[in-house]
Amino acid sequence: MKAKELIIYRETLRDPIIKEYLEGDTKNMSHLLAEYAFENKLPAPVWANYVLDKILTGKNVFTQMAAFAQRSQIPNEIALQAMKEIAYFQSLVKGYEEEVWLSFCGDVLKEQTKNYYHDYLAIAFQGWQKWKDLDILNKLIAFHQEWGFGKLCRYSVIRWQGEFQGIKNPDPIRMDDLIGYKYQKDAIINNTLALLKHNKGNNLLLYGERGTGKSSMVKAVVNEYAALGLCLVDLPRSYMTDIPQIINELKKEPRHYIIFLDDLSFDSVDKEYKELKAILEGGIETLANNVLIYATSNRRHLISESWRDREKWGEEINKNDTLSEKLSLADRFGQTITFPSPEQEEYLQIVLGLAAAAGIKMPEEELRSQALKWAKWQNMPSGRTAKQFVNSIT
Repeated sequence: MKAKELIIYRETLRDPIIKEYLEGDTKNMSHLLAEYAFENKLPAPVWANYVLDKILTGKNVFTQMAAFAQRSQIPNEIALQAMKEIAYFQSLVKGYEEEVWLSFCGDVLKEQTKNYYHDYLAIAFQGWQKWKDLDILNKLIAFHQEWGFGKLCRYSVIRWQGEFQGIKNPDPIRMDDLIGYKYQKDAIINNTLALLKHNKGNNLLLYGERGTGKSSMVKAVVNEYAALGLCLVDLPRSYMTDIPQIINELKKEPRHYIIFLDDLSFDSVDKEYKELKAILEGGIETLANNVLIYATSNRRHLISESWRDREKWGEEINKNDTLSEKLSLADRFGQTITFPSPEQEEYLQIVLGLAAAAGIKMPEEELRSQALKWAKWQNMPSGRTAKQFVNSIT
């Protein structure tokens, strides 16, 4: 097969690095490949994994069928065409002798972040360029059923800003990095596993004082299960009204998603809370079975109220109905998980754990004494206060 005969994966011919290879300019191709490997921490062998990336992130008739259909449901003609084209890509990989230095470009600074997608490539598809056609076809179908298709399947964290944008270097925090809060950890893990295993689970409201680890725990649970295809969708407050559009996009994907609403609260004049409430309680546009909403807030009922609001309600005939509506948004979340501020000893245990992880050598009594002074200066003990203190003495 020749490049011009590609049909299913024809869009790969527009890729600048593959174009350079096909045009015979291997020097410029190597330059572009090295730059890409460094920026994206692409593991070695770089050329083989680059071509594989273009195959896996393609959005075409085969990748979309593979994401939702069993092998027996994919027409044989389409499967055969896909195998022919994959064989062509295998020949591209075999036709390029990768220089040794190129293999190290993606390893530089690699340990500073975790890329579950690239780890998957390096392990699950190791040596794919030598596989038999049926073996690689089955592996591709398994990949698309778990990770989806298109460019966003590279990321475990994406952000919505009118469109989806992949986050290359998300916060790498893991559950083991969070000290204490065992009940909260177990509740979030169990709920997330219900989504991953059974397409069930509750929308969660994580409520508590600032700095108690609510946002960190959401990020951590996604990192725990990103290797299973779990993805976080960071949704800024200014795009809250786009939730129906986001849900409509996500339900077309096989992956599981958590829409993350961080530091959620509304003023009494905001109307977005009605739209969010309609989504949570099952309005016209309901959540898909592969999507949950996790929100964090410092306010138990999410909507602030002032004495002026209460005076206004006093003038209304149905003031109890108005108050009930404003307090009902939090009730629409299936589960509320409370994050209390740590007691003094709990705070000190967090400090000691973070200090040990940071390799700080200081007598325990001195560490405790300084940590308590720091908490007093910061007005309250919390996980964030503990982290800031440890950072200050590292």
